[in-house]
Amino acid sequence: MLAGCETVITTSPREAWAVLQSVAFDVIVSDVMMPEMSGPELYARCFAHAPELARRFIFASADPMLAQQEIERTVQAIGAAPSPPLLAKPTSRAALMAAVKAVARGTVHESGTYVLHLADDVSSRQDRAK
Repeated sequence: MLAGCETVITTSPREAWAVLQSVAFDVIVSDVMMPEMSGPELYARCFAHAPELARRFIFASADPMLAQQEIERTVQAIGAAPSPPLLAKPTSRAALMAAVKAVARGTVHESGTYVLHLADDVSSRQDRAK
């Protein structure tokens, strides 16, 4: 679903945490419910380490109601606002890419690994060119 974006996939939240401490990312897509450490716990660690890193999160969950409660509890506990976007699983590629685009636009471009052009960007550029 992230075709066209350079991705790094980890197999555990602990591995993700290790990578997040040493590699610059423009967007972080994380499940909420994971073994060893929840997505919100990973988010809280990122917030403590580098608050700007936490602003790059997008969450996904098969139980969005429960996930939203856990995310909000964590955001309130650490004093972070606003909450990261949450996508219900399964989600469409369009919804995922819209969330990626929104998060990437709201943060400083760090990785240098992508240029994100979605259909509405192309349309906007064509309209401006007229």
